[in-house]
This record gives sequence, structure tokens and C-alpha cells, in this order.
Amino acid sequence: MTDDTREPGTGWRRVPVEPLAEQTDLAARRHAVSRSLAANIYRDMVTSAPASSRTPSAGGFAPAFDFLAYLAREREWSERVFGPGERTASVVEHIRRELAEIEAEPTDVEEWVDVIILAIDGAWRVGATPTVLADAILAKQAKNEARQWPDWRTIDITKPIEHMRDTAPPAAEQPARAGANLSPPGEGDSP
Repeated sequence: MTDDTREPGTGWRRVPVEPLAEQTDLAARRHAVSRSLAANIYRDMVTSAPASSRTPSAGGFAPAFDFLAYLAREREWSERVFGPGERTASVVEHIRRELAEIEAEPTDVEEWVDVIILAIDGAWRVGATPTVLADAILAKQAKNEARQWPDWRTIDITKPIEHMRDTAPPAAEQPARAGANLSPPGEGDSP
């Protein structure tokens, strides 16, 4: 190195660096590439689905979503990548971190989805099969719909809205569970 690459009087060598704007632009392009990759994967899934399986959505047509197949796929991937077993403490800790990210950026749908996927992961790790999990989601939604709720306009927007506990909720019609009425031959048969 020649002396002309050093700052006069300091002995420090000048090192060319990208200006901050270029560094910021590079970081933004990296983020855009990962988002673009996800969008391309989704587009490929949509365009490869047969037209008969597509349903109208706000953004055009998307393939019909097979939730049970998704749950099985998520479990297979998660077990392969993160290992078997309950792992409850690590899943809960990860959910806490994602909640902090949601608080920092509440409009980022991807962070909300992270919590959904982690909740699914935690549920299968404690024994919920895809059918049990789907049934539980439907049953919980029906239960919530049957409960009595306060007028949302009377609740501070920073506070959770909880169902009223001092009144008995009306009986909710529970959704049919897959295989709920099946029993082995000879058991539960009436003459």
C-alpha cells in the first residue's frame, strides 16, 4: 500500500466502502428477493393447480386449500428439520419472539402467520393429528360464536375482548367430526 491510501496524520488506511444509501438499497433488494421467491413459489402452485380446484379470492383465483394435507406436510417438514418430541418450551419461546415482532410491525402478515405455524407445530407435537387439529379449530370457532360477548365499542382498544363469563352460553351446534360416529363392528350396534 502506498501512503496516499492513508489518512494524513492518523496512519489509518482508507478502505473503500459502499455509501450507506447503496448498503440500504442492497439490503432492500435482498429482502425483495426473498419475498419475490415466495411469491413465485405461490404463483407456481396456483398455476399448476387444475382449474377445477381453483376458487375465487380477492386477488384472483387460488387453488382450493386442503388444510388436512397442509397440516400433514407441515408436520413432516418440522419433524425432519427440528426433530421429534414435544419441544413445548422451545415452541412457546419462539411464539413469544414472534409476538414481539408483531408488536413492532403489526401490519406484517408474515409475522402473524409465523405464530399460526408455530401453534400448529406445538399442537401436533403434543399428539394432535391433522383431523383432530382441524376438528378442534372448528369446534373452538363454534364455541366462540355461541358465547356472549360485550359490545366491542365499549372496550378499550388496548385491552382484550373476553366473552362474558357470568351468563351461560346458548348450546352450540358442534360441527361434525371426521369419523366421530364410527365404531368398530359389534360395538355400539343396536338390534
